[in-house]
Amino acid sequence: MRSTWRGLRNARRQGKRNRRRRRASHATSRELQKDHARYSTLLSLWPAWSEYAEAEAGLATLEPIAHFPVDPRVRLESVLSTVRNAAKRLEDLRREHDAADERRRGLTLDEEAASVSEEIETSTRASRFTATAW
Repeated sequence: MRSTWRGLRNARRQGKRNRRRRRASHATSRELQKDHARYSTLLSLWPAWSEYAEAEAGLATLEPIAHFPVDPRVRLESVLSTVRNAAKRLEDLRREHDAADERRRGLTLDEEAASVSEEIETSTRASRFTATAW
């Protein structure tokens, strides 16, 4: 009978040990699940954090602004409008230049007129001078 009691006590002790191990294993499993969730969150946030850190480093290299415009959006729109107008004017000037260049290419040099061009210019200047003198 003693061996039966002893076997029963041993079985009870073994059962308690097994329950403690299961509880510990279950706690470890819960901790691992929490860790996994935390690390998954960190991984999903990494690109945003990395971008934020780069922007912060870029801002740190900038010098402080002494005077910030009162209405920066209006000022920005004004500057952008000026840039658009300048770009349009530049394009117009380029078209005018190209058209003048085409006209110049179409001209032919008259050798006879070229040989007397200096005489013509001198007489034109002289006639202007005499006309303004009167």
